[in-house]
Amino acid sequence: MPHQASGPVTVAIPNNGTESGAINLRGAHDFAIYLPVLTTGTVRLQVSPNGTTWYDVYDEDNALVEIASNSGGFAIDGDYLARFAMHNFVRVKTGATQLAAREITYTIA
Repeated sequence: MPHQASGPVTVAIPNNGTESGAINLRGAHDFAIYLPVLTTGTVRLQVSPNGTTWYDVYDEDNALVEIASNSGGFAIDGDYLARFAMHNFVRVKTGATQLAAREITYTIA
């Protein structure tokens, strides 16, 4: 079951997994994501109307919206996340299987 939007919320990508738990963004105006050190690859946010069926997000040029992960932790916020706030649910999907469980923190307003 996706976590309800309010304050900081932590979800995990399990060991040997690529997808985090989901966050319920209903009623959220803004949010930020804090990611730990990840096994290399790309990071994308997926959206869902119901928390069950997930969709990748494409920009106005029909390019997949994703970020190259780096060797350290990083945060995503601001204009980049504005395109996701209108969706009911969001989760993180990595392009590489994680070699350890990873905790992701969402700050939701």
